[in-house]
Amino acid sequence: MIFLSNKKKTVDNPGPVVNAFGTPIHMMRRNLDPDTSHEAAEKLTAGKLEALVYEVIARHPNGCTSDEICRALPMHGVQTISPRYAPLIRKGYIEDTGERRKGGTKRSQRVLRVVKKDQ
Repeated sequence: MIFLSNKKKTVDNPGPVVNAFGTPIHMMRRNLDPDTSHEAAEKLTAGKLEALVYEVIARHPNGCTSDEICRALPMHGVQTISPRYAPLIRKGYIEDTGERRKGGTKRSQRVLRVVKKDQ
């Protein structure tokens, strides 16, 4: 379950605040990365992106590939979407099913699905 605030967007509140998926900035870049990578990591709302990716995967009970996730989120490029998988897997929200499906490039892609957590 994702916990988003219902507050209206304002200058002080740019949008939903994600409580469940936030990734610390230091985990979104390497120390030796260029300064532009450090700036991008600080401005990126990783929790919000993780929540979007999670929501797409959750709509596919049989799992989905990266191509399917990217089609569902056309406003974001694959370079923005694919880095969200590892933190979601590490945090136990999604898993690699071990299944592979052919993607648009005819190469195999892993199938990801939501992990059902015990309540």
